[in-house]
Amino acid sequence: YDDEQHELFQKLDTAYLHDFQQNNIEDADLKHGGPREPWHDAHSRIEGTAAWDVLTNFQQ
Repeated sequence: YDDEQHELFQKLDTAYLHDFQQNNIEDADLKHGGPREPWHDAHSRIEGTAAWDVLTNFQQ
């Protein structure tokens, strides 16, 4: 999770210790320099009629 503090790399050995998902890179772990880029990869969920509005905007 990335927030306004941008602490991803400061907390690699604590909060994000097991947050590695790089199957395409062998040995992507702390012993080999770190696992991830600081992308904003948060997702959302939209339900109900608002979801149709989002779909319409996406299709346009």
